[in-house]
Amino acid sequence: MIGRTISHYHILGQVGEGGMGVVYVAEDTRLGRRVAVKIPHAGRDERHYRSRFQQEARSASKLNHPNIAAVYDYGEGPDGQPFIVMELVAGQTLGEILTGPGLSLQRAVEIIGDVASALSEAHRRGVVHRDIKPSNVIINDRGEVKVLDFGLAKQLEDVHASAGPSSPEAQTLLATHTRSDVVIGTPLYLSPEQARGARVDGRSDLFALGALLYECVAGRPAFSGSNVIEIGAQVLHVDPAPPSHFNPLVPPDLDRLVLKALAKKPEERFQTADEMADELARVGVQLGGAATVRTRRLATGPYSMRTSALTTLTQNLRRPRFSPLTLILALSVALLGVWAVARWSRPGPHVPSPEALSPFEEGVKAMRDGAYYRASLLFKEAVERDDQFTLAYARLAEARFEMDFLDAAKDDLLTIPSLDRARDALPERDRLYLDAVTATVRRDTAGAVAAYRRLAALDPNSPQVHVDLGRALERHNQTREAINSYTEAATRSPTYPAAHLRLGILHARQRNLPAALQNFQRAEELYAASADPHSAEGMAEVAFQRGRLFVEQGRQPEAKRELERALDLAERARNIHQQVRVNLQYSYLEAEPAAISRARGAVETAEANGMHDQAAYGQVTLGNLALYKRQDREEAERLYRRALDSARAHRVKRYEAFALVNLGNLHVMQGRFDDALPLLERALSFYREGGYHKETTSAIALLVRVQRRRGDREGALRVLDEQLRAAEQIGDAQQVGFLHQERGFVLQAQERLPQALASFTESLKVYRQLDDRMMLPYGLLNTAILYRRLGRYEEMRAALGQAAEVLAAAGTKAGELPASLLVIEAEADLSQGRAAAAADKARRADALFPVAAGSKPNATQFDIKLVRCRAEAGAGARGLGLCEEAVRETEAAADEATVMAARLALAEARMAAGDARGALEEAAAALESASRLGLMESEWRALAVAAAAARRAGDAAAEQDYAARSAEALSRLEENWGADVLTTFLTRPDVRALNRAPASSIAGR
Repeated sequence: MIGRTISHYHILGQVGEGGMGVVYVAEDTRLGRRVAVKIPHAGRDERHYRSRFQQEARSASKLNHPNIAAVYDYGEGPDGQPFIVMELVAGQTLGEILTGPGLSLQRAVEIIGDVASALSEAHRRGVVHRDIKPSNVIINDRGEVKVLDFGLAKQLEDVHASAGPSSPEAQTLLATHTRSDVVIGTPLYLSPEQARGARVDGRSDLFALGALLYECVAGRPAFSGSNVIEIGAQVLHVDPAPPSHFNPLVPPDLDRLVLKALAKKPEERFQTADEMADELARVGVQLGGAATVRTRRLATGPYSMRTSALTTLTQNLRRPRFSPLTLILALSVALLGVWAVARWSRPGPHVPSPEALSPFEEGVKAMRDGAYYRASLLFKEAVERDDQFTLAYARLAEARFEMDFLDAAKDDLLTIPSLDRARDALPERDRLYLDAVTATVRRDTAGAVAAYRRLAALDPNSPQVHVDLGRALERHNQTREAINSYTEAATRSPTYPAAHLRLGILHARQRNLPAALQNFQRAEELYAASADPHSAEGMAEVAFQRGRLFVEQGRQPEAKRELERALDLAERARNIHQQVRVNLQYSYLEAEPAAISRARGAVETAEANGMHDQAAYGQVTLGNLALYKRQDREEAERLYRRALDSARAHRVKRYEAFALVNLGNLHVMQGRFDDALPLLERALSFYREGGYHKETTSAIALLVRVQRRRGDREGALRVLDEQLRAAEQIGDAQQVGFLHQERGFVLQAQERLPQALASFTESLKVYRQLDDRMMLPYGLLNTAILYRRLGRYEEMRAALGQAAEVLAAAGTKAGELPASLLVIEAEADLSQGRAAAAADKARRADALFPVAAGSKPNATQFDIKLVRCRAEAGAGARGLGLCEEAVRETEAAADEATVMAARLALAEARMAAGDARGALEEAAAALESASRLGLMESEWRALAVAAAAARRAGDAAAEQDYAARSAEALSRLEENWGADVLTTFLTRPDVRALNRAPASSIAGR
């Protein structure tokens, strides 16, 4: 067949052969892709067979599931021979893995769960597989499970349609075992009903799946025998021992699951594949302790279960042939002999072949340049050329880890031949690299840093080692040390572009714009001057990172220019991974129709190339575009859920968590807090366990926001305090700073201002220690707000001056942060009676950070509107109208605290406009909310405004009542804040104006 063309499939070679047919690899000449073509063993005169084959192939071609090898086509060749065209899956069969590196219990349960998911899809469409076995389950190069041979499955409703005494399906296994084309199924995995020739349904597949799981966890088949007859008898009449009998790591729940799947009666098994998959998922969670111990299939014959050497030795020792002393001496001699054999037979270090070493070294360079996709291809090539190349396996795992194929990365480590022995045989330098990469993939960031530090001590002049150490330090959240390591690399080798690229990325994260741009420029120059034909990938990465920086800076024209350049370079380098990333980033810069089109094209490209991480990320991007550009929340939810399903199906767990966070955020925006909470908790659990620091902080922030919006501020503080203790224990300074900041926000929302200021001060201290230029301006502005509210104007001005310096150094001239700075200054002016200056600053803030057309204002834009309304209220109707507009907007948002703040501002604006009755009405409404929410400062302010409004309205009784209650509220505020803090607060000119009693008399109480 090789060299022939069937239809438009050119046969290139044979992949394998089994009882049902021969499988060839072929080129689809129309679509230009490699496919698998299966040609069954059947004579041309067997018309019934061909008809049945095509009917079954047609049914199987309708199956569409990530864990099912797709059936693309079917038909007959010129000679009438039927064929079926399937997805070509490169990887290892489950049988090969079991006889090779083996599986951990956790990975075995995951694989069988994926097979169950595939069977669920088939059974829903009326198809039963009938031949589940290790060779029909393949794990591809990305760690994805694919079930093969659905093309030879049988439709459930047709199994007995024509059964009769002469039908092959009606014959028993024992009577027909001599004909390979009669019995569908492999003896070790046949269900009892298949063995008897009885009616078959989906539960038969679940029996075979149970037998497969048994072998994965016990290391031996569930049934044994020297021939098909003996195996069939066991399938029909013998209950296998629990898997834990052979593998003590198997927990009782897994024992019960396996034995339930292997029940002789179908009605006693799992009744659906979904039911079995759910139970596998539940049991899988409990397998943490056995996650790294691998089970391998015993090296026995195809069916028999031979007595092990250990059993024979144990039986011999039980026979009292020798005296105890003789026995001890014999054992000592034996152990000495074993040690000597092990000592002298230990292999020397493996020397990689030159053919494998070349792509390996190129791959290492690509890794340091950030070209992870290309690196993965090169490492894979190295492994294929030399399957004993330990470091190539490890680096392949690391490259996949960087692209977020976390499970595939772990599986790559498991495929390293005899990992422990291979490690011991390596030279010290290579052994440390293996330790570092293994720790990285296992997210042991401290272990990776320790290994790379030892490497740097061994080879201090190597710039490559310092870049590797820098990347490990980044993952360990030690940004300053990472910068030092990259700087050391650049010093050791001034022409090493990867060091400057990484420096640019880190400085960009810290908002150190001049340093970031300087290093990006230097990296680009070095890549351009390089003779390396693949330097375009490095230049594309520079342009991409520079474009991202400009996006965050709000410099859209420059961002577009850089991303267009990155896309051009990525296309020239044929780096699809980079092309997808750039297009997804670019989509945020475009108007709605073009943005959606670009992002959708990127997702389709990712899916077509098996880049499931980027496909899931792209679905989330589409959801964000629907939410923020189209304002279509229903469409956004649908896309987030699609991303979630895709990430789950392809086991891209990081992006599953990413989709959960975005969906949770949408529910928060919708006020669906009970729906948001479990999603955020699941994402947070994954991020925390995996050591994802940045993502953990984002999830915590949303979780706390949910609790605050539900009114559970004390619950929010408990979550933050718990996380704070954990972060302090592990020494995660960045997390500590962030959590203090979030704690400050909760306390500020409770109007516990001195405590909030203490938390903000702690967060600011951390940001300064870390030289975190991204968070530093936020920390300074947070403290400035509290200083202003407490009447500490000098400290406020100092904090604002420092924030302005940081923003100027970063080149941030517009956007939310510069606008926030002006808002704080405007509030200070207003509180000191300078309404015109306040109105001017508020208008400038509005120009720096305007509300986009069709969008709703965020918190900063809302503050701009409130300060403008109060500052301009005395100058005409414009200011009053802004306050009324703010109240209407906040009422629609249904956030009582925000509505209260808007009503209080409107009350003050009505006072300034001379509308005493209107001011009294708004102050009374604000007072009711402030009292209910327990906001003591707002309660006092509402009472004071009400008293002043009643006085102007000539209502002496109301004035007296409100004034008395105002004095009581001020006393409560003193108890909460302390006398010293309250004394300073009462020096504020606007507070003095509202508080008719002398500051000294109140502070003295």
